[in-house]
Amino acid sequence: MDGKNPKTGRKCKLHLCPECQSLKSKGDMRADHIIPVVDPAVGFVDWNTYIARMFVEEEHFKAICVDCHKLKTTEERELRKSFK
Repeated sequence: MDGKNPKTGRKCKLHLCPECQSLKSKGDMRADHIIPVVDPAVGFVDWNTYIARMFVEEEHFKAICVDCHKLKTTEERELRKSFK
């Protein structure tokens, strides 16, 4: 969808965040792993598992806004702490 970048006022493509349903510029979107790199319920297993989960195919990512990505990351981090 065409629109204006809220930061610069310039014309740009806007992307819909599937989490919060807000329209954001490309620079305000992040690639989010659908399956967390470190499983919050298990924690860090080993480097092979970490690397296998980190480098995945495109279909294992979704584009979400920076704010939603920060919130999701914080929630996963807090969940991991509760299992220690």
